[in-house]
Formats: sequence, C-alpha cells, structure tokens
Amino acid sequence: MQTGILFFIFITVVLVGVVLRILPRFLHPCVVDSDTVYHLLVAERVRENRFRLPQFVQGFILQTPYTYPPLYHYLLALMPRRLRESAEPYMGALIDTLHAVSIFLFCFWADWFADLSSGWQVQLVPVLAMFVFLTYPALLNAVPLRVYQGTPRPLGEWLFSTAMFSLGIYIAQGNSIWFISAVLAAALLLLCSKFGAQAFLFTSTFMAVWMNKPNLLLLMPLAIVTATLISKGHYLKVLWGQIQHSIFYQRYIIKSHPVKERNQLSDLLHLPKDLFLNPKKAFQILYEKNTFSALIIRNPYLLLAGYFLLLSPSALLSEFRFLFGWVLGCIFAFVVTSLRPFLFLGEAERYVEYAVPAISVLIPAFLFEYGNKTSWLIGLVIFLYSLAFAVGNHFLIFRKCSKQKREELDTLVRWLIRIQKTQRILPIPAHFLGRILVKETHHQALFFSDNLSEKYLSGEEFLRVFPQYPFPSEDFEYLASQYQIDLIVCEKQSMLQAAKRGLMYDFSSWSLIFENGEYAVYQRTSNLER
Repeated sequence: MQTGILFFIFITVVLVGVVLRILPRFLHPCVVDSDTVYHLLVAERVRENRFRLPQFVQGFILQTPYTYPPLYHYLLALMPRRLRESAEPYMGALIDTLHAVSIFLFCFWADWFADLSSGWQVQLVPVLAMFVFLTYPALLNAVPLRVYQGTPRPLGEWLFSTAMFSLGIYIAQGNSIWFISAVLAAALLLLCSKFGAQAFLFTSTFMAVWMNKPNLLLLMPLAIVTATLISKGHYLKVLWGQIQHSIFYQRYIIKSHPVKERNQLSDLLHLPKDLFLNPKKAFQILYEKNTFSALIIRNPYLLLAGYFLLLSPSALLSEFRFLFGWVLGCIFAFVVTSLRPFLFLGEAERYVEYAVPAISVLIPAFLFEYGNKTSWLIGLVIFLYSLAFAVGNHFLIFRKCSKQKREELDTLVRWLIRIQKTQRILPIPAHFLGRILVKETHHQALFFSDNLSEKYLSGEEFLRVFPQYPFPSEDFEYLASQYQIDLIVCEKQSMLQAAKRGLMYDFSSWSLIFENGEYAVYQRTSNLER
C-alpha cells in the first residue's frame, strides 16, 4: 500500500477517535463529575504545597492520609489552575489518542503479522487495530462516565497496555530491554491507578500460568520495588492505603453501596416480565446491574473473537497466544470480581476494558488470516453497533446535567464564598457535594478525601455517619454536636433517592437561609458572618 494512502487512513482514524471523545463534552458542557472534581482539587493542593505531596488533603472533616496514587495529580499540578481546568475535558481524548498510536507502533515492533498473505495486509492491520480501539463501545461508555471524566483511568489503561505489549514482545524476541520496559510501565501504572494495579495483578498472574513462564510472576514484585524507588518510598503508603481501604470497603461500605445489588438472581427471574411491563428497569438490569450482560453489550467484539476460535481452535497456540492470554486474563478478573464475595474490588466489567488493546489487534489480524464473508459481515455489524452505541449513550442513556442546574450550582458556590468565616458543612449527598464544596470554597465538608482505614475512622462511626452511603445520617443532632456542623447543604433532587433508602431528613429545627431550584442551605445558629 502506498505510504500516502496509509497516512491518510491513519489520520482519518485518529480524527474519528478524537471526535467521538471530544463531542460528548461539547454536547453536555455542564457535566460536573465527582471524581474529576477530586483529582483537580488534589492537583491544586499539590501545587500549593510547592509540588510536595500533602500528608492530608485539607478541607475534609473526616481526615484520612493522602494515599491515592499520585502520578496523575502531579502531572496535573504542573499546569496552572486555569489551563488545567480548561484542558480537563479533553485529557481523556488526548490520552486515548496517544494510546491508539502506541498500539499502531507496537503492531510493527511485534512483527506478529509476517504470515499474512500480502504486504498491504501487514500494513493495514495496525491501522484497523487503531480503528477498533478508538470506536470500541466500552471505551465510549457513559455509565460510568468514562468519556466525561478527567481522571487517571485512561492514563492507567495506557500504561497497562504499554506494560503488556512490552511483555509480549519480550516473550517473542527474548530481548531483556522489553522486560525492563514492562516493569517500568507497570511501576508507573501502580503510581497512577488503584484499579489498574488490581487489573495488572490479576492479568500478570494469569499470564505466567497461560504462557508457562514462572518468571512472569516477578513482574508485580519488581513493579512494586520500582514504584517505591521512583516515589522515594511513597508508594508503600499507597499500597498500604489501598489494602486498608479494600478491607474497610468489604466490611462496611458495601453494606449500603449500590454495588451489592448487582448480579441478583431475582432480577433475572423477573427480567422476562420486566421486558414487557417495565422495559426501563429491564434495560437497567442488562446494562448496569448484571455484569455478564453488561460485558457483552459493551464488548461485542468478544463474540467475533469467539467465532474465530470456532473456525480455527488452533489459533490459541499460534503467534497470537499471548494476546489471547491477555484477553482471557482480564476475563478471569471479570469472572472473579463478578462473584458476590469480591464485588468490593470494583465494577467487574471494567477489568475487560484493559483487554481492549489486545482485542483491537486480534480482530483485524484474524479477519485477514481466517476471515470469510460471514466474519467480515459480523465485523461490519459490530462496527455499526459501536457507532450506534456511542450515539445512544450520549443522547439517550447519559444522565444529563442541564445548563440551569449547573448555573444554580455556581450560584450556590458564589453565595458560600461570600461567607467569610470558615463553615463546617454537612453535604447531602456527601460524595459529590462534599468534594465540590471543598474544591470551590474555603469551607470544610463532612466527607473523607481518600482511602479509609479503621486507624483513622472506625467502621462503627462510619456507619453512624453514613448509614446509607453516600447519604449521611438523619440524626442531625448527633452529627452537629460530634463534628461541629454549622450548615447543611442539600441537593433537592437527591431527597427522593434518600427516602427510597429509608432516610427521612427533618430540617424543622434548622433555618433555611438560601434556596434556589436545585439546592438549599440550612443554618444551625443565627450568627452567620458574611
């Protein structure tokens, strides 16, 4: 294939991927995401601290040590606040695009396609791999808000991919430089993403067995040592914090967290009836509450990969064995974390997102190697489905934030900023409002900043403060006396959700001092300095 034509296809694919990621933020510019708010807040604290990592993130009444992986926060802190917040909506698009280009380059370095029948196929596979990656449904999913979030998630997935591709080339070529590259990328992953660290632990362990290479079991320990050296010992605090938070989550948070409602047999038993009588509920079960149906909905290319294996089971032993192991390792993590005892390890279907680069390479390679008319037709249908999925997510499924709601949030923030004396605020719900009030005002919020540990907050006290996380207790008198609360700030629309969880908030002994269409502020005392 001529270089000019290949370059044109390459640029077109990149532009399609960028547009699919930037367009949602243009369509919904008023989106405010809790996780994004947190990461921007910590980046500002790092910058204020002269690029030294803070021991605690100031502003949260429930103080817990800062033990979140710091790499993404440090990178954000390198930018001035105005530039950082302007760039935030597009960070994911930029990182995913660089991720796609790295897939393109690794395809050439790996030299996995020498057996294809013609040179133009060898050149086209990397471009099609980019195309599959950039249009992949799971990476354009709006629930959870991947394309709306300015979080470490895309960067963590890129570092995971870099580690795995380096490992694959090391296995194929035996060059130790690639093993070192895998360890370094894995170390940076540990310093970037808690979820990515869990995914790498599952996958690297599975790969050692799958490839019959016990030395791969050294990857995680070496990555931990390297991350500790790079961070001058700080990663040990991150690791300990993650372990403690997982224990705390399993013991206490999951008792009231919506994740406990996943994969319930009763949902499946009622699904046939709900499909006719309550299609909205049925869709929610299939799309969000059941991890196995969500897996297929968001990863349709797995069906095509399964079809190829039916055509040629020997492919598992081919030069693509490593890529198959990569995919199966992530599916193994998905299966384990779909089981009720392991739901605390995060959304199970997200583990399969880490297999997307491997699937993106396998699909075009298999189409050229084993493809027939049926497989090409299936591939075309899945591509059209992927585009429909992206459109449907951002026009039909995504929970929109209206311009009016954003303006009323901004009005609330401006009003609070005018209060000169620092107030201790009880936010309802705590997860979103707590973070944004700490970030945008000088007040303190009854919430925690980071990983939880019984050393700093007992499980009994946590359940007393958040009996239905993230909603605080309805016992305002206890919270006010225990934590010296001055104000209650509540999101009006959340009151119905709180009531469904059995929380009936009574504000009769508090004075309403601010209200707009979305928010209300209640005062504990009559002496409020402005």
